[in-house]
Amino acid sequence: MKKIISIIAMIIVSISMSAKDIPVGYVDLGLPSGTYWKAVDEPGYYTYPSARYYYGEALPNRAQVKELLYNCTWKWTGKGYRVTGPNQNSIYFRFEGYKDCDEDLHKEGSAAVLWTLDNAGSNYAYVYVLSDNQRQILEESNCWGCSVRLVISE
Repeated sequence: MKKIISIIAMIIVSISMSAKDIPVGYVDLGLPSGTYWKAVDEPGYYTYPSARYYYGEALPNRAQVKELLYNCTWKWTGKGYRVTGPNQNSIYFRFEGYKDCDEDLHKEGSAAVLWTLDNAGSNYAYVYVLSDNQRQILEESNCWGCSVRLVISE
């Protein structure tokens, strides 16, 4: 009986040691880099400096966005994208639009525009744009108000 309890205890320890501790609110999509993506955007619209100030290194860099774009299955739902990783876990991007430099809202319900960590010069930064006909990384004015989706790297 002691031997059976000992074997069960070893199995439990082994399983718990191999299980990943994924932070609450983040999803392991099974990406090659091991990056975890937050399940939802942070509330609000942010200029590039404010996004960098509040979230810093938790913003995805262009390589992480490219990995998401090219390693996941993207299903357009009419109001956003369901993004499914190689391990079949998924996250959702709603089409929240963006605000121009005058804070006028554009493309709400038809596109999502989110900041990356990467600066593209003194007045520009890189965003990833998601709409029914595009999923790409572009340079845009850093005074735009864009959504923010956070990541954690292993």
